[in-house]
Amino acid sequence: MRMSRVHGGGLHVVADYSEAPPFSFQNQSPSFTVFDLDGRFAGLKLDGFYEPEKRSVALSPKGAELFLAERLVPDLPKGSTLYGRIMPTAEPSELPDPAALAALGEAMMEGAGGVTVGAHMPAAYTYLGQFIAHDLSQMRDEDPACPTLNWRSAALDLDSLFGPVDRHLQPVRDTCLSAGLRLGKTHGPNAGFDDLPRTRQGEAVIADQRNDSNLGIAQFHVAMTRFHQAVASRFPHESEDEQRSITRQHFQAVVLFDYLKHVIDPVVYRDVFRNGRAVVRPDSSFDKEPFLLPVEFAAACFRFGHSMVRSEYMTWGRQNGGALARLLELTHLGGGLEDGRLPADWVVHWPNLAGGGQNAPIEAARIDTHLAQKLFRLPDWMFPTEPGCEIASTANLAARTLVRGRTVLIPNAQDVAARVARSLQGRPDLAVLENWQIDHQTTCLVSKCLNAGISYGERLRERTPLWFYTIREAEHFQGGQRLGPLASRIVMETIHAAIQATPNGIVDAHNRVCFEPKSELGGRGRGPFGPDDCPFALHDLIATQQKAS
Repeated sequence: MRMSRVHGGGLHVVADYSEAPPFSFQNQSPSFTVFDLDGRFAGLKLDGFYEPEKRSVALSPKGAELFLAERLVPDLPKGSTLYGRIMPTAEPSELPDPAALAALGEAMMEGAGGVTVGAHMPAAYTYLGQFIAHDLSQMRDEDPACPTLNWRSAALDLDSLFGPVDRHLQPVRDTCLSAGLRLGKTHGPNAGFDDLPRTRQGEAVIADQRNDSNLGIAQFHVAMTRFHQAVASRFPHESEDEQRSITRQHFQAVVLFDYLKHVIDPVVYRDVFRNGRAVVRPDSSFDKEPFLLPVEFAAACFRFGHSMVRSEYMTWGRQNGGALARLLELTHLGGGLEDGRLPADWVVHWPNLAGGGQNAPIEAARIDTHLAQKLFRLPDWMFPTEPGCEIASTANLAARTLVRGRTVLIPNAQDVAARVARSLQGRPDLAVLENWQIDHQTTCLVSKCLNAGISYGERLRERTPLWFYTIREAEHFQGGQRLGPLASRIVMETIHAAIQATPNGIVDAHNRVCFEPKSELGGRGRGPFGPDDCPFALHDLIATQQKAS
């Protein structure tokens, strides 16, 4: 049979029997003999289930994608993987036309630019979330006929911090090297080592160039660099590997006990923490099959952070505020650096964004369908694309995100919710948006797009793109303060699995949290820890890195 390249095109799959399998075998995983493109034998057992009415076996994408990764893509970049899936890919004919999605993205501009409504969550969590996203996933705009590669490891292992740097990038001046990581010097009066290390032209010399896409994520990368340097200075007799392990574990603790507690529905958070995963790799074992990041997470649900970005931060540094447009400019490609370096007066004062100062921190924007106005007209340099890419040639982040979901063939949110509900089996029941609630209280233009007919006779509100559903259910069920039930489940379980997939991570193979906070870093308490504990939080990480500056 012939399969798409995403699921192993060109493979010859031969069943080990010529007739329908015996009745007793029909609910078991069938066995196949598999030959790859050049005819080599490759015995493989692919997950699937027999469909007697079709006299065929439906294969799960996981088995085929693993085979593809191991046999047909031998030159994968080191540390990269394919993406996994919660449910099989949608057929292109089942998905909305890119033009309809782009129109919805444009319609979301209506009403943008008003007063930002806060989410009762410090603004620093916006950029912590972006840092997590970059550490787990890198999806490039490439030929959609090719398998979608994840250029990161899929584990929450800080490969975006500790990973290799392009050899042609060499910092040529004004850097400080400590514990194997560099910091760059800022420009102007009161200059210090508060920037990313940069070349003379200002290009960031870091493992993931996306961490120089805006000043918020760049400054968080600096904070993580400083935190690791603080770990090394407080534990000088530990090996380099052990120092990195301490850094990873404390960062994972921030994510598990603090970040997720802020953004996840409390019912879902407690269920996964206590009972383990039900949807994303519920087997809790990565010994035989590596963890593949679900594309539903990477291209849809975890992009909820777009809506948390503020149009303006009234207090950014010690003496100045910052508009979002300026934060985008103060990067290498943004053109706002001075002599290839960050102006010293634009170094973030973390208490303004994370708390711990005399005044309450700035809040992140609510998670809803209202994005900051600047995100609808982003600079072209932020979106390099490859020939043949289907992603819309638009600077509208909402439109690009919607079209991205179609490009990687993510089914509509209603189908994803049905699959998740079956996997949960009432643990707990999954609340879903009714069709009329999808466009309830949206703007006129958004409602018009959601109710427009699409090619197969239904409307977008009945077959809703997963990303739009994610931010809409947060708005409906949680008032924009955190994620709704479906996205909470996918995000919580994916990050939980990504922590477990990390060697020496703080979640073990039995879903137990095994973490020993270091008092030298501000950690507190002794395990075992439960869902109500917070032995190490973002403000602890920020305080530790500030002492190292």
